[in-house]
Amino acid sequence: MQARRCIAVLAGTMIASALVGTPAQAASGSISDPRGDAYPDVLKLAFVNGDAAVKMTMTHVDVDAAESEWFFIHWGTVGKRYAVLESRSAGQRELLYYSGASAVPVPKACAGLKVIHRDAYDRTKVVIPRSCISKAPNGLRFSGKATAGIRSFDETKKSPRIARG
Repeated sequence: MQARRCIAVLAGTMIASALVGTPAQAASGSISDPRGDAYPDVLKLAFVNGDAAVKMTMTHVDVDAAESEWFFIHWGTVGKRYAVLESRSAGQRELLYYSGASAVPVPKACAGLKVIHRDAYDRTKVVIPRSCISKAPNGLRFSGKATAGIRSFDETKKSPRIARG
């Protein structure tokens, strides 16, 4: 009798969970970049396409080698994108919007933009509130780039399209 009751309670809990569902999880992924392919060397870009914010973390061989870091959010086929430019050497941090492939970037105010430096781990993380990227659709592609000087850079490939989660 005790076993039947336990099974009935367990079955009821499973049915209730299926009906209510689980909280939505943000869609995420990452792109690896080969070690030693360029200077400054980017190793990985991880991303989360969340409901409240988009988060991206770039990992380097040596983050100090990067004079500037670029975090890109792409969509469509005509080059529309947002970019976060972080340059500690120049004291520059901004969110930019590109309306097309050859468009001049337009700076966007974003009070909630966060850039978190994890130097001990050679990582930089950006958090971009969805309210700051209102033109971006739900499905996004991600890429990153690090530069040192005018001609030296390493960039990741674009990710596959990641649904907003």
